[in-house]
Amino acid sequence: VGPVDQLGTMSKAERLNYLLGQLPLFEQLGWMTPDARRWYAKNLKGDDAEAVLKRAENDLKAERITSEVYGMIEAIR
Repeated sequence: VGPVDQLGTMSKAERLNYLLGQLPLFEQLGWMTPDARRWYAKNLKGDDAEAVLKRAENDLKAERITSEVYGMIEAIR
């Protein structure tokens, strides 16, 4: 996993789909717990971006996600 140049030209929906597609890899890499992956897979598609970001902040503090995952979630807001 590394920088993806095309992310800057993607729409919000495209970035969201990219992130959703990467969730299993993030879990495999140890960047997020299985429970966190399932929660984000279900809730990232919703309309409550503030609730998702709040959950991400809490998950980062509790070490359920890494700062890399948090940054990606924050970037799709």
